[in-house]
Amino acid sequence: MSVDEQTRQYQDRFDQDVAPLMKDWIFCLRDKVRVLAVVSSEAAQVVVRAAFAACNEQEQKFEEANRRLMAGRNIDASFAKLESDQSDQMMLDIVKLRAARPRAPHAPPLPPASAPPKPEQSI
Repeated sequence: MSVDEQTRQYQDRFDQDVAPLMKDWIFCLRDKVRVLAVVSSEAAQVVVRAAFAACNEQEQKFEEANRRLMAGRNIDASFAKLESDQSDQMMLDIVKLRAARPRAPHAPPLPPASAPPKPEQSI
């Protein structure tokens, strides 16, 4: 089998078996970040960690399918890079979502405090 045929075969298997699971995982991450970024005032890093934790099942399915496709090759470095890239993108999404939130209207300034009346002195 030529290299081109092997590449085509790999790409077909990736498209069929791995890509849908990767899309599910990324959709889950983005969905969780969208919700948590709006309802939470936690730091962006905390929101990202929570999204990864909430999408652990999708991540495991994607990682297992990718490992099967790669037939025992070490994919840890590439998977770490993908997680890092997703984390960076989610941090940016959080900043954008929070910046776009409508702000509560500012209350009108309070009138200046008046000085308490001076007690009258008798001579």
